[in-house]
Amino acid sequence: MTAYRDDIVDNQLNIKETLFNIGGMKCASCASIIVNSIKKIKGVINCEVNYATDSCKIEYNPREISIKTIVKKIQELGYTVNEAFGDKEFKKSQKSTLMNFGIAAFLSMNIMMLTVPVYWNYFEDVELDIVNLFGWLMFFLCIPVLFVNGLGVLKKAFSGIIKKSPGMETLIGIGALSAFLYSTIELIFSPNPHLYFDTAATLIVIILFGKYVENHFKYKASTEINKLYYILPRKIRTRDIMHNVNWIPSENLKENDVFEVHAGEIIPADGVVVNGSAIVDESIFTGEAKGVRKDVNSIVISGCVLKNGFLQIRANTSVNSSVLSTIVKMIQNALNKKSNVQNFGDKIAAYFIPTILLISFITLIVMLFQGFTFEKSFLRSLTVLVIACPCALAIALPVSFVTAFGTLAKNGIFVRNPEILIELNKITDIVFDKTGTLTYGKFEVNEFKLVNTELNGSEKIEEKLYLLETFSSHPTAEAIKDFLSNKFNGKANSKLNIDSVMVHNFGVSGKIDFEDWSIGNEKMFEFNPHAIQKSDENNSIDSNTMVFFGRNKSIEGYFLIGDSSRENITQMVNDLKVEKKNIHLLSGDKISTTKNFAVSVGIDIYHGEKSPHEKIQYIKNLKNENRKVMMIGDGINDAAALAESDVGVAISSGTDLAKSSASMMIFKNFLNKLPELFDYSSRLKNITIQNFIWAIVYNIIGISLAVAGFLNPLIAAVMMMLSSITVVLNSLRLVKF
Repeated sequence: MTAYRDDIVDNQLNIKETLFNIGGMKCASCASIIVNSIKKIKGVINCEVNYATDSCKIEYNPREISIKTIVKKIQELGYTVNEAFGDKEFKKSQKSTLMNFGIAAFLSMNIMMLTVPVYWNYFEDVELDIVNLFGWLMFFLCIPVLFVNGLGVLKKAFSGIIKKSPGMETLIGIGALSAFLYSTIELIFSPNPHLYFDTAATLIVIILFGKYVENHFKYKASTEINKLYYILPRKIRTRDIMHNVNWIPSENLKENDVFEVHAGEIIPADGVVVNGSAIVDESIFTGEAKGVRKDVNSIVISGCVLKNGFLQIRANTSVNSSVLSTIVKMIQNALNKKSNVQNFGDKIAAYFIPTILLISFITLIVMLFQGFTFEKSFLRSLTVLVIACPCALAIALPVSFVTAFGTLAKNGIFVRNPEILIELNKITDIVFDKTGTLTYGKFEVNEFKLVNTELNGSEKIEEKLYLLETFSSHPTAEAIKDFLSNKFNGKANSKLNIDSVMVHNFGVSGKIDFEDWSIGNEKMFEFNPHAIQKSDENNSIDSNTMVFFGRNKSIEGYFLIGDSSRENITQMVNDLKVEKKNIHLLSGDKISTTKNFAVSVGIDIYHGEKSPHEKIQYIKNLKNENRKVMMIGDGINDAAALAESDVGVAISSGTDLAKSSASMMIFKNFLNKLPELFDYSSRLKNITIQNFIWAIVYNIIGISLAVAGFLNPLIAAVMMMLSSITVVLNSLRLVKF
């Protein structure tokens, strides 16, 4: 039974989304035929088909139509429906195509041999009985090639005509069938027949071989995407109440179910460790070959491998909602979106085949009026049909994006919109957040100082501050909570009364035991009675983040919290400067700390003590100066600034991937690949332009030569096949990052 990825899109409206592969598409027009047919079905909200990846995404209302009905409709059009990203189905399809090609090629070679006495008759007289005998042998050999091995081509040819969406098969099918019918009529009625059974058979052979090679390279281009999906196991180990091992299909795993993973196995779903200890290889997300220790309460991510040990994990999501599945869906959604250039290409392709049919017909009529024989006019018209290559035009751009998206995913970079990749080199200014972006965001309290000595030992300061910070999720708050909890062994006084808590851009405030307490940036306070920053001689203040605390708007003390920059940040900044990008640093940290960090990594433009709103305004000001801005920061805390920029890049740990709506995401340990990304964008743009120009120039020159009579149908068929393969091979240059 075929499996489909079926995800709820909108519970309230009861809309579902299904993703699967479609087999048997021979050209981009096939995708248009499917989309146009499925969208007409009542209950289908949207249908998107990507010819380059053979993927189909359908949104539908299950109350009005079932997925089985939709699948049946696709199958009626002459296509197969397989499990999403099916490696097995692809190999099965390729095996079938190869078998058809082999049989067709064998029969065609025999037809070629039999054409020798027939062609010889054009130059010297050969006995008519011999010509007819060999002619009928060619006729019977051509029938299985055309109507068995080439049946799929013919079915799609006529399906395209009936649905008013002709594709490449329409051109080849009409060409091959015309040659067959013309030869058959000649064989029956002409005393001296001119036969083209070899042309009809060879056209089918060439198209089968061409599609086999093209599909192979298309699949290779999307290999990295397929690998992501097929990393996850299809069965999951669980235990019943008697502790007996049960294996369940991965799609049956639900949130809060507990499953087991042993050494050498892949974690099938995201979750939290409830039992056991292990070393986990997270290199798929982090790029780090070194394993990470996981114990009880540790978070684990699907797709990672247990190097040793044993874990029992409580799933915090279903397999279809895991980080890895989110990545795959993100890539597929991005591939289904079309850039402006692709939309332009699709518009050309939509009119391409009707135009070719018209040119072929006009060629036939004009030559007949000019006094040429029907045979010569027919052959030239046939050549026009065969030389035209809508595939080269239609896949010129999609196959480049498929290759690019797979390569970027392998390097920890995920893009939501293909348009961004093409336009990336228009970026003039890159704005970085500091904490958790250029630094690790793993804070430690280096110093805790109480400057109001009257509070020492009498106010349970540590417990009050701990209680306030429990309302904040900022990285510095986490460091303070860890530090303070060690002071009272993690057991805060639960009898403290707290209310009127407010979380601000600069910290947290609230009433504790009827006193106003605050912790955060200096802007949270109105009074600095001890003039801490002016009189304190601690030289580490300027190199650490300073978090103040106090009551009644008056500062009573501070924490000095340290963080370290990521590896190779200085080199990355220098490389970006070589790319002539203006580098900015915006931070909510105090100005002196921001300055020291910026100078240490080579950033010349820096601003501290910036609130989220001020970051947005800063980006707006840059854009008002006609600059193209890329903002790189935390996907959640900097969400508004990321949205305001031309390209928002969220730095992700993997677990928070689904929460960000940034146009691009980079896993934290891959940030140093940013300069290479700009170079890769240039290569992608150049290759897509090359593909597009090649496809247009090939068709213009090829069709012109065919109309002028410089080509015959067989040479035209070979040229048509090579044009598509050339586009795919050129795109495979993008496999290297």
